[in-house]
Amino acid sequence: MANGKIIYYDAAGIPTTYNFEQNYGYDYERGYVETDDIARSPDGTLHNYVGATKLRFILPFICAPETQLTALEAAWATRRAVDLYLDADEAKTITGLIMRSPAARVQPAFIAGVPTYSFELEIEES
Repeated sequence: MANGKIIYYDAAGIPTTYNFEQNYGYDYERGYVETDDIARSPDGTLHNYVGATKLRFILPFICAPETQLTALEAAWATRRAVDLYLDADEAKTITGLIMRSPAARVQPAFIAGVPTYSFELEIEES
């Protein structure tokens, strides 16, 4: 399996491809966003209006280089849709939005004297 990648677009629509230098962890989360509208009427009856089914991925990165953190922060800063490929050699997994900035923790591991970072990347299908 090849490392994953994302493709994101700037304001002019020009694509930027970023292949993960350090791949995400095998313990990533794959789930769905709760979009159903569930409410009770005044008489207590429960009503459920089914919403769209949207995939959500939370990809953990451990000991990733600073260049990777910077690239993923730049993708988040565009506030535009990204194409996620869990395997860069396979078909696109989802098109979605990066939901929050990757908040990084510095790790006690270095690559060529440069610190590494651990963070999570959360992408929700749009």
